[in-house]
Amino acid sequence: MTDNFWTYTKNFFGFRADRNCSIAGPGEVASDQCLGRKRKASKSCPTCLASYCETHIQLHLGDPILKRHRLEAPISNLQERTCLSHRKPLKLFCRTDQKCICEKCGNTKHRRHELVDLETEITEKKYQVVTTQREYKRRVEERKKKVKKMKQTVQQLRSSAENEIFACEEIFRSIIQSTERLKSEVTELIRDHEQREANKANESIKTLDKEMKELEQRDTEITKLSNTDNPIQLLQNFPTVCVPPTDSHMPNVNINVELFSKTLQKDLLNLKRSLRKINVWKFVKPKGYDDPVDILQNMCTRNFLLKYSCQLTFNPNTLNEHLHLSEGYKRVTFGNKIQYPKHPDRFNYWSQVLCREALSGTRLYWEVQWSGEIEIGVVKEISRRGNGNDCRLGRNVKSWCLRCSASRYSAWHDNKETPLTAPGCDRVGVYLDCPAGLLSFFSVSDTITRLYTFKASFMEPLYVGFWLGFESSVMILKE
Repeated sequence: MTDNFWTYTKNFFGFRADRNCSIAGPGEVASDQCLGRKRKASKSCPTCLASYCETHIQLHLGDPILKRHRLEAPISNLQERTCLSHRKPLKLFCRTDQKCICEKCGNTKHRRHELVDLETEITEKKYQVVTTQREYKRRVEERKKKVKKMKQTVQQLRSSAENEIFACEEIFRSIIQSTERLKSEVTELIRDHEQREANKANESIKTLDKEMKELEQRDTEITKLSNTDNPIQLLQNFPTVCVPPTDSHMPNVNINVELFSKTLQKDLLNLKRSLRKINVWKFVKPKGYDDPVDILQNMCTRNFLLKYSCQLTFNPNTLNEHLHLSEGYKRVTFGNKIQYPKHPDRFNYWSQVLCREALSGTRLYWEVQWSGEIEIGVVKEISRRGNGNDCRLGRNVKSWCLRCSASRYSAWHDNKETPLTAPGCDRVGVYLDCPAGLLSFFSVSDTITRLYTFKASFMEPLYVGFWLGFESSVMILKE
């Protein structure tokens, strides 16, 4: 069958077919003219939309009309270069629709569009590709330089950080060494005092022991003499044995058991107070959150806290019916029941009230004056209806508060109470640091004393809230 085909081809077309043409392998363009096993194409004709092996290309070259077609290196997927509507090669590019078209399409539905030769558009696109590629390379180089510079900056940062850490370690090492030195000297002072007073006591003990032994020996001799039956011996030994003891006074040794002098005790207590203040020092940003410079400040100073003062007013829509507002929505008092208009935000059971202002994302401070028994704190969005813990300040996970009464303070969160020990004071300051997640309560008088600090995530808006007991009152103070 194969021999007859090649004989027919040679006789009909006037040439000898080359049986040595290689078979098309994977990834290679196959001839469209071969029957059976496809041979490897040597040329493709974009006009005919066909690829030819070395044998069949001769048919193409031998035809007077076909040999005018421009042949190219083997092209895969020639069908993609065909207009599906007209089965014609794609020779034009429509810039209006941004698509390749055939000449017939150009004369019909694309007739009024901007058309160019396909080769012209390809040349221009290649130029744009080169230009774009050059721009990408330029940007890559810029970023390489930027990355290199940033790496150098990071290296400088690390070096600077190491230097700063070393300097800080020197400072704290010096503080620790000074503390250790004071500790050693105080210990040595106590031991010296102990040894000195103990030596005095031991010397006195030795003297008393010697006197006791002498007295006990005399007593023994007198006992023997008193029990003797020989009167001559009694008379002869009496003068030496029964000598009256001399009226000697026991040594009066004063042992000072007070190891610390009052001055030293006072100095050490002052040192302890100074060290305790370190617990309330904190790094804070002086202006805004984008300012990279932090300042170490003592949070337990009222001047520091007053920098974050905010103005608050009670929200009458949240007011329980036993609470009365006065003084421009700044004071609330527990009293007789009042029939307020119904509102979904109103606490219908607990004698509570919230402030209008939503607090979030910053640092804030406010002070209140209270009497009776109250609770002051902050809440997220909590329920207002009913007598459950989900409505009560400090009795759920969405609220934190300080309970104040004449006898004691206590901190509440998630229905857990933390008793506090502090002198009573009718003014309380509250410091809310949302970025740091801190909520601190202070007793404010001539001095300011931190009562308690909650640590939590304050990402949602918070509202200042109050609970009032019978005949109690709270006033938000203006600074």
